[in-house]
Amino acid sequence: MPYYNYEALREQARGYWPHIHLSLAPQLEEALGKAPRHVSCPVHGGRDGFRLFKDHTENGGAMCNTCGSFPSGFRVLQWLQGWDFPQTLGAVAEVLGGSLSTATAMVMVLPKGGMTNGCFSGCGKPGGTRCRCRMSGRNRPGAT
Repeated sequence: MPYYNYEALREQARGYWPHIHLSLAPQLEEALGKAPRHVSCPVHGGRDGFRLFKDHTENGGAMCNTCGSFPSGFRVLQWLQGWDFPQTLGAVAEVLGGSLSTATAMVMVLPKGGMTNGCFSGCGKPGGTRCRCRMSGRNRPGAT
């Protein structure tokens, strides 16, 4: 199983959580359509105890008045699907990259021994530096 750099994947997912959640958790469709208003919980139902946070597009967070708060999109997926953290990272990477092989190039797979060389987006800056090209969104899916 590949090792995903959580920080790099979290940055790539920023701004794409509605798409990620619709792809991996279709039970959030009602909440996504009405965000940030309250809707029924996708796990136990009810009337209006669940909502997506106002910054859901950026962080993917949500809250159920009964089940608790889920501050990140990764935690929301773990709660809804019953996945562990590595499963969740792999699923999000696959949605962002289209396939596992594409995702590994986009997300930066780290060997067990340490860091790889080059920036997180592949521009070639040495030493795993966070360069401006990564932050510009130029390498995100759907960017032009």
